[in-house]
Amino acid sequence: MLNLRDNAPILEVQLPVAPTVNHMYYHAAKSGSYHSGLTGKAKAWFEAAQWVVKQAVRIQEWPYAGGKDKIVVEFWDRWPDDGHKHDMHNQHKIVMDMLEGIVYNDDQYALARDMDFDTAPSKSKSASWLKLRIYYLGDEVEP
Repeated sequence: MLNLRDNAPILEVQLPVAPTVNHMYYHAAKSGSYHSGLTGKAKAWFEAAQWVVKQAVRIQEWPYAGGKDKIVVEFWDRWPDDGHKHDMHNQHKIVMDMLEGIVYNDDQYALARDMDFDTAPSKSKSASWLKLRIYYLGDEVEP
């Protein structure tokens, strides 16, 4: 595991598995114009995840990253045993967007790092999760 300097702020959050980019958006053409947005499932996940992260920020006293400080977001997944292929990178967009305005000001300065994954031992959705470990890039130290 990565070593951080003493007293470095770390935010750790466990969420339901995020919808992938393949299931995140709807696209529709109506009256000659084109519309897109989050699907109902993605919007529900986004709002629920924001609530969990806001609580974690408050409880863990995360210092908001408002400037150009780079933030690392580590992803640890336990996929549902649903027979589907899961790709770590397909969840980055919705997660990084969801954290914007809560953990950091602009996801341009957020670095997604896929750390590990496995499959839940049962088909139960509650056995699957996404864990995030968030910290400032400058707080890393050599082991």
